[in-house]
This record gives sequence, C-alpha cells and structure tokens, in this order.
Amino acid sequence: MIWLALILGAEAQDLQVNGDVKSFFIAGFPYDHLLMMEDDYGQSFLDTRLKIRAKLLPNIKLVAHHAVTMGTATPPSNLSTELAALGQELEGEMSSGFMTGVGLQAPEAIDLSWTAFEDSFLILHGRTDRLYLELSVGNAEIRLGRQPISFGYGMAFNPLDLIQPFGVATIDAEYKPGVDAFRTDIYIGMASQITAVAAYVGDWNREGMIFAVNGKTTLGMTECSLFAASVRGDSVFGAGVSGSLGPVGVYGDATVTLPYEEEDDVFIRAEIGSLWKPFGDTTITAEAYVQTNGAESPEDYLTFASEDPRFARGEIWLMGQYYGTLGISQQLTPLLGANVATTANFLDPSAMISAGLSYSIADNSELYVGGFYGLGQRPDELTITDLFLDPNALAISSEFGFYPTMFFAQLRAYI
Repeated sequence: MIWLALILGAEAQDLQVNGDVKSFFIAGFPYDHLLMMEDDYGQSFLDTRLKIRAKLLPNIKLVAHHAVTMGTATPPSNLSTELAALGQELEGEMSSGFMTGVGLQAPEAIDLSWTAFEDSFLILHGRTDRLYLELSVGNAEIRLGRQPISFGYGMAFNPLDLIQPFGVATIDAEYKPGVDAFRTDIYIGMASQITAVAAYVGDWNREGMIFAVNGKTTLGMTECSLFAASVRGDSVFGAGVSGSLGPVGVYGDATVTLPYEEEDDVFIRAEIGSLWKPFGDTTITAEAYVQTNGAESPEDYLTFASEDPRFARGEIWLMGQYYGTLGISQQLTPLLGANVATTANFLDPSAMISAGLSYSIADNSELYVGGFYGLGQRPDELTITDLFLDPNALAISSEFGFYPTMFFAQLRAYI
C-alpha cells in the first residue's frame, strides 16, 4: 500500500507506532414487547487499533490508524423473529440507542474496510479509520485523507457536530469515525482561526458531500465562532460561544437549517451548557437543548424516525424537541472515579440515567463499568396480529421509556 511505503521511508526517529486494545461485555435486560429481544442477552467485543504517526519531511506528517473489531451480534427482536417465521424480513429495525462506539463505520470514497465474516452470531471486520497527510505551510495546516471532523462546544448535545456524531448512550466515544475529507486550518495571529472542510459522506454530489467553513476568535476570555455549511444539500448557518461567568464555564451553539427539500420546514437546533467545579475533585455539568424539527408528540416518534433522513443517517439521534442533562463526576481516590448523569426528554416526560466507575489498573490500563436505565412509560404490549390488523398500533409512549436496561464492563489498554 502507498501509505505503508511512505511510512517505511520515514526516518526511524520520526516514526511512532503504538496501539489500543479494548474489550467489552454488555448485558441487556429487555422488557416484554414486540420490539424487544425475547430474553436477557449478553454481548462481547474485542477492539484493537494500530496507530502510526510518521514525519516524512519537516513539514509533512502522515497519520494512519487501522481498527479491527470482533464481537457477537445483537440478538433479533421478537418482531424480527416472528416475521422470519412467516418468511419475511424486517429492514431498518428500531434501535434502542445504545452502542459501544468501537467498530463504527462511515461512508468511504475509497474502500479501506474488510469483513471476514458477519452473521447472526459473530462479526469480524476491520477499517482504516485514519489515513491522512498533514502539511504545514506558514500559518496554515492542510489535511488530506481520512480524519475525524468536529465543530461546536456542546458535550452532550451539539448542533454543530454534523459529521458522524455520537449519541448520548455511547459507551466509548474516544475515536470518532474518520471521513474522507480535505481540511484547511488558517491561523490568524494568536487568537483567531478559520477552518474550511470538504468531506465525502456518500456520493460525489451535493447530497453526498459536506462543505463547511468555521471561523473563531478569542475576545478577552471568551471564544466566539461563526459557522456556515452545505450539509448533504441542506444550508446550515450557526454560531457558538465559550467563556465563563465567574467560576462557572458557559458555552452554547445554535444552528438554523434551510432544508434541501423545499417542502421541508426551516428548523433550529440550539444548546446551552455550563461546567462548574465546586471542589477540586468534583465536576458538575448541565445542558439544555432544543430541536424544532423533532416530533411534537410521542405518537409521532416512529414517523419522525422512519421519515426524517437526518435521523436515519445519525446526524440527529433524538426524536423529540426539548431536552436537558445534568451530570456529576467525582474523583473518589487517585485511582477511582465515579460519574452519574440524567438526560431528560421534557415532552414525554422520560429520562435516561447513566452511571459509571473507572479504576486505573496501571499507567496504561483502565477498567470502566457502568450502565443505562430508562425511565418513562413503556410502549403498550401488542402481538404481530395486532400489528397486521392496525399498523398504527406500533407506537412509542416515551423516548427514554423505550430504552431497556443495560450494564457493561470495559477494559482498555494503551500500548
């Protein structure tokens, strides 16, 4: 491969090779419903990532990551099983929202992925998740190739994060999936920066590309940004701010989207958040979020999820309109930390509670255990006969009430 030849041509002292190894165990406890699995279930994953960074010339670097993921498949829902018995196949099955965060895929302009096998029990696939050249020229940095791209200041909710965003129920969000893109960062003085991006997200046309420009500057202790983009044909304009009010950090982002399809309504997404450290080992975060294109009532959730293309591709991962989150993390000992957070949908109302404990086993190893628990009205029980008689019988009563209970354990080591 060309990138491997370039790396091998680098001087030894300019070559860094390391990697990650992560293992997961997930235990799911579904409730009785046609959309849930029949029984409690367990899944396990092993994820490895080889990371290479090479300086080819004084002003040119090459970064490459190759990830290999092996794991057990998610069991089918009761609906899938019953349809299969009738000789039918369910496409686009409703997700509970949980994901490990490893082994995630993204559209590729050049196919650098492989699958050894993927069946109803076991999967094994690999992906070159980072592969880009970085060129430094004066006050500019240019990146060409597969790379992660993010904008905005939000942590739980981020309306400016429009390229492969993580959902709130992601276990491991350390590595955002890379996309094939051209990126330029121009630094103006010590306080300003302009970033321009052209990213492939499915096709070589307006609906399969993202073009974005983001400019930010620091005024005193406050950073401000302006954002403009064409996102799969949608025109998106936004702004963000990050600063502090006394001891409390505050931040916010907002976007206005003019949909590519003329019959769709213009919509707004906005988030405001704060971060406070009342004590040296305690951090409290809070965010509020609104998306005006979400469903106006729980009865419309499934319609929104099935018909909105932004939800289908993961650009938006919530179905309602008004949300909030409150979290606290505490360092209990030098080696042991704890966190708990509540994310609420104010329309239902419903909430998801997440909690975790992290333990530092060694300088390069960590054990993390935690879980998610959904609070809210469960969907009404129904049979597949009910569904055939009335397709509208399948409905979600509350967003986070739809979530089953899940626990996980993760062991990660950095080599």
